[in-house]
Order: sequence, then C-alpha cells, then structure tokens
Amino acid sequence: MSHSTGQILHDQSEPATDLISFYIIITGIVIAASFIGCWGYYRTILSQTETQKELSSETKQLNATILDAQEKLNTLKWIDKSKGKVQLPISDAINSLVESHTEQL
Repeated sequence: MSHSTGQILHDQSEPATDLISFYIIITGIVIAASFIGCWGYYRTILSQTETQKELSSETKQLNATILDAQEKLNTLKWIDKSKGKVQLPISDAINSLVESHTEQL
C-alpha cells in the first residue's frame, strides 16, 4: 500500500505463461504415466490370479486321477467271476509273479 495515496499496488508484470504451460504439461504426463502404471499392475495381478485358479483346478484334477489310479492298483475285485478272473492289488501280483519265477529256478 502506498502511504501517500492510499492505493494498493499490485504486481503489474505479465504471468510466465511458458512456465505455467510447462508445469501443466509435466503434471499431465505424470498423471498419465501413473494411470498407465497402475493399470499395468492391475492387469498383472489379475493375470496371476487367473493362472493360480487354473493351476488349482488342474491340481485337483490330477489329484483325483492319482487317487483313482491308486485305488485301481490296490483293489482286489472280480473281473469275470464265471471265468475266475480276479484283479489283484499290484503288490500281491508282483509277489505272486516273483514266487512263480523263483519256483521255476
């Protein structure tokens, strides 16, 4: 404020439009880069989650197949009762085979 006239003196210089424009452009670039980075991170996490779900499903299928195979290998049951065909557990079948070949020697 000027003491003698009572008027408020304002800055009369021109604004630095080049500098303001530069900061606006840099701010826009930073915001765009942040958005793109967040989107890429989101897609990566989403992809990993989908892959884990697929692997989990495949693991369950594989475990079921293994259990089924183990059950078949370790079960004693009739294949054809009229012909006297029996399915032996694999360990019993191996022992029987070894004994029959040992007796032949």
